[in-house]
Amino acid sequence: MVGPLVILFLLGALQGAVGWIMVKSGLGGDAIYVKPTRLALHFVFALGLL
Repeated sequence: MVGPLVILFLLGALQGAVGWIMVKSGLGGDAIYVKPTRLALHFVFALGLL
């Protein structure tokens, strides 16, 4: 029972880290822009978590 919960926690932490990197990279300068590859990676990790 603990094993699957640990895996879900780690996947959730990975999803959060990828999301943080994605948002932080898009907040530089005057324009707010997220690279499509980072957005797609965030989406793929979200599907994996689901």
